[in-house]
Amino acid sequence: MNYIASITSQGQLTVPLEIRKKLGLTSRGKVLLTLRDKEFCARPVPSVWSAMGALKSTVSLTDAELRKAREEYAKKGYRSSSK
Repeated sequence: MNYIASITSQGQLTVPLEIRKKLGLTSRGKVLLTLRDKEFCARPVPSVWSAMGALKSTVSLTDAELRKAREEYAKKGYRSSSK
């Protein structure tokens, strides 16, 4: 299938909805672009957070404990995307 998409003056390309659905892309998804001669290929890049729950752990935290851990993490100069 072929689609025509527009590129904005800022260089942004809108991926048509049908393609996003087939690739499983969300509004905040990432893609890997590979240049091949005069074409590019776009492949979805899974988020680290999409693997949540895939690894088993014996650690169990309450919401308050998790919040405190995030605060300590932030104090050390790291950034957390969720608040």
